[in-house]
Amino acid sequence: MAKKDTWEKIIRLGKKTLKKKQILNYYAKLWKNDRLFRKLVTSEGVFVRAVYKNKPVIKRRKIRVNSFEDLKELIKNHAVEFHIPQKTLRKVAGLHAIDVDIDERKLKLRPKLMEEFVRKLRQHGIKPKIIVKTPSGFHIFINYTDRKKAKKALAELADNKNIKIAKSVKHGVAIDFSEPNIAIPNILSVKGGKKYEARKY
Repeated sequence: MAKKDTWEKIIRLGKKTLKKKQILNYYAKLWKNDRLFRKLVTSEGVFVRAVYKNKPVIKRRKIRVNSFEDLKELIKNHAVEFHIPQKTLRKVAGLHAIDVDIDERKLKLRPKLMEEFVRKLRQHGIKPKIIVKTPSGFHIFINYTDRKKAKKALAELADNKNIKIAKSVKHGVAIDFSEPNIAIPNILSVKGGKKYEARKY
């Protein structure tokens, strides 16, 4: 029996399956059309979440993307997600990301919460740059210089009993201002093959 072509191999992402070539084609378009993705994914310290035997595995060592061929090789080796340290995000793009996690029983409230968070930041003179829908909530990217003002602004939302400035998300919403690593906007997710869909402001 002939050996199956690498790019025809199936990767299971949650309940969904994709061929490696579908993952490659997705990132080929992102590489071509999204300048921020290229800028971030080629930065030092980027790491990947790959899928082996249907399970996500974080790979940090020897990850360096200088060209699309490097990206292609990572995808060939099961990479699906690309993440960047917050300190690198600050260094290369002047941005900081606020990680908001929502109890899975309340994920249906995500669109309303995203609007509420953006409105509160704007009331304090902070203009979000990008908002990214994630499998467990959303990320808000702001200018790094606005992070302290943002913390103060969103503390007002935390008066709501369902919103906490903490890592625990049980029964509500958790705002994490110090998440050390963040998903690069518009990447695919290992959870169901959806993407970290980004909207610019």
